[in-house]
Amino acid sequence: MKYSEEAFENFQQFLETFKGDINILEGIVDVDVQMEYFEESKKVKDLPALEDWEAKTNLLFDEQVDTKSKKELIVRLASLDDVKVYRFLEKYYEVASDDLKDWTRLAIQESRLLLQSKLLDQPQLLISTGLGGKDGKLRYFIVLFHRSYKDFTPFQEKIIRDELTYILQNQDVIIEQITFAGNYVSIIVLFPLFASVTEILENALREINQYGNFMHEKCIITNVRILSSDDIQRIIAKNS
Repeated sequence: MKYSEEAFENFQQFLETFKGDINILEGIVDVDVQMEYFEESKKVKDLPALEDWEAKTNLLFDEQVDTKSKKELIVRLASLDDVKVYRFLEKYYEVASDDLKDWTRLAIQESRLLLQSKLLDQPQLLISTGLGGKDGKLRYFIVLFHRSYKDFTPFQEKIIRDELTYILQNQDVIIEQITFAGNYVSIIVLFPLFASVTEILENALREINQYGNFMHEKCIITNVRILSSDDIQRIIAKNS
């Protein structure tokens, strides 16, 4: 399994001792975009307060203003603990261009945390992964393989679908998508924050293998990005 269980357990232990509110970035945002955003956010802390911010928002709708300048303005807006700013960012997200969509999503999250911290007087923690999450759960992309890297038969596909659905749902895991592609199946799922991802998947594979021992024990688990079919085929070629 491409997954650091020890690192994740350490992460969970930290969360259990954290005295504050835990927030999960919702939606899928490229990790590189996140890193760029948080680097820009650090710079804002050393800048003077943004005066007359409402007038400056017109720049976001000006086609003559470059994307870099718009990104800087969005980050500066997110640093203001003002409900009106938060509402503006929410509305702007609906009309933002594609190159500013994820950036604005991150700004909305930062603005929300700032307001929560002020209103609730509690520290706020943001868990940010490439695949994000929803309703207190983290999103994962998982790939399961045929033991011999042969195509799954229709019967095997049915067993996999039925067993995964039954076992994962009993563990409060939400299945968003199951996709069969010959000799592998990919799933997009939401796991509870404190769930043992590897343990649940290992149990599921054991159950499935009672019907013919056709599943490989190794699998891919990632919350960074959704792998392309080419990525997966390269992994299969390397291991087979």
